[in-house]
Amino acid sequence: MFDLARQTRIILLLGIDVTFFFIEIITGYAIDSLALIADSFHMLNDIVSLLVALWATRLAHSTSHEPKYTYGWQRAEILGALSNGVFLIALCMFIFMEAIERFIEPPSVSNPTLMFFVGSLGLLSNFVGIFLFHDHGHDHPHTHTAQNYDFPEEDDIESVLPSTIVHRCNTSQQEVSHTHTQVADSATESSPLLSYTGNHNGAGTSKPVNNHGSIEQDAPKQTKKRNLNMHGVFLHVLGDALGNIGVISAALFIKYTDYSWRFLFDPCISILLTFIILFSAIPLCKSAALILLQVAPQSIKLDDVSNLINHLDGVESVHELHIWQLSDVKLIATVHVCVTLPDDKGESYTKLTTDIRNVLQSFGIYDVTIQPEFANHPLLCDQGSSS
Repeated sequence: MFDLARQTRIILLLGIDVTFFFIEIITGYAIDSLALIADSFHMLNDIVSLLVALWATRLAHSTSHEPKYTYGWQRAEILGALSNGVFLIALCMFIFMEAIERFIEPPSVSNPTLMFFVGSLGLLSNFVGIFLFHDHGHDHPHTHTAQNYDFPEEDDIESVLPSTIVHRCNTSQQEVSHTHTQVADSATESSPLLSYTGNHNGAGTSKPVNNHGSIEQDAPKQTKKRNLNMHGVFLHVLGDALGNIGVISAALFIKYTDYSWRFLFDPCISILLTFIILFSAIPLCKSAALILLQVAPQSIKLDDVSNLINHLDGVESVHELHIWQLSDVKLIATVHVCVTLPDDKGESYTKLTTDIRNVLQSFGIYDVTIQPEFANHPLLCDQGSSS
């Protein structure tokens, strides 16, 4: 398949959707077909959604922003995905109410042949859209380095999402090998952070570290990923294709049967289309909302992370552990750790922070803030607890 950038795919699909929106809505009102009208409004929603997706994609990779946006525009695509889903749900309510009215007073479709041809052309256009975005319909386990989480490339449409999603859509554009290397940060891992003299209760030794730089443990090694915004685009395309199939079915039923109730098939298809859209839009909204609410990904169990950190030598207790997704490609963690340190001018604490980071990195978390609270230093412990 052609290696098209995300923006190029969206622009191509946008041009196709604009063309068929006008074809479907004009034909639908001309022959009085609710199925065509509903599909045209779905197409209009796709146009708006694609514009939002295009804006969000460009914004997410923008390097220019005001200083108050300390994380830049990294959540722009999540906001775009939520907008797409909400717009779809609102559209479904409109179609459903219109279908109920058609059941009460069913109009006759004047030209089912034209309805069939328009539906077929629309289906063909959506096959093009599915071809452009079909990589988002397959599951592939992937793993990432720290660089992949912090600096997503223009064409990297992979991401980490909670496991609550009904359908996972991933890309196979690039495979990335996982290397659990410790973060190169001279201020936090390569030099002592603390120098003091005082009593201590134990040695600050650390757990064995494997040759990949991570703690020996049964933490997740692979994570399924997708890009939520691009997944929303794919759902729109798939929903349109199913809608076109419904339009074609209704046209054939109306044309080749002589039942007195055959015109009710048109609003029936519209309601079926509504439920198909809702089935995909509600999980999309839920996924985006969970990220915006900073809920911990369900693929990561906080108790498991806390227990692994607690088992490190020198750790007395762990509290205020927070893990959330800044975007669909970046995980963040903050944690308060009560530690006991020997009198070695901070070398033990430096090694302990490396071990804590390695534990979190094994879960795919590379943006980490560790606040120490020193159990054998009353003043520092009080300061850490009150902050």
